[in-house]
Amino acid sequence: MSRRGHKCRPLCRRCWCLFVMALIIALLSSRNLHGQTASTGALTGETLDPSGAVLSGVILHLIREDGSEAESATSDKNGQFGFLLLRPGTYEVQASKADFKPVSQSNIHVHVTETVRLQLHLELAIRLEKTQVLSNPLMVQLDTSALGRVVYDETVSRLPLVTRNFTQITGLSPGVAVGVYNAGAGTTRCHR
Repeated sequence: MSRRGHKCRPLCRRCWCLFVMALIIALLSSRNLHGQTASTGALTGETLDPSGAVLSGVILHLIREDGSEAESATSDKNGQFGFLLLRPGTYEVQASKADFKPVSQSNIHVHVTETVRLQLHLELAIRLEKTQVLSNPLMVQLDTSALGRVVYDETVSRLPLVTRNFTQITGLSPGVAVGVYNAGAGTTRCHR
């Protein structure tokens, strides 16, 4: 028995050590750790757009109550962010992203061994664009209904008139309907 008992002791000690280590690992992995110690707290959360969908790439700044910046972070592809191992105190979170209004949440109290969870909803920013429309003066006379047009001699001489009848120019004025009854004779009738 002395021989057999002697060989069993080192084997039992190894088994016992392995059992204790496996127990410690199992306990640590099953515990929900939030990144704090006995003297710190944590702040976690998610960033969302106006429809409630997750918003990634949001830049977050954690500001202490004295105004100094504690930490910075960026939300991941799932919109999650976290500030771990924070000293107890009051904080403010500022979040910003291009094309969204910056948002801040203040009076966030972080206590020892507690994890504060936030949801930050960012609103779309309003873009102000200046559009300048350039136009020529109005072609319509708003103050009178009378129609008239001045025809200069240069216009008469340059226009290709079939019969060289200057009254054909009246058909080129806006608001005038011209009926040609006898193109060979060159007579026209104007209707208003």
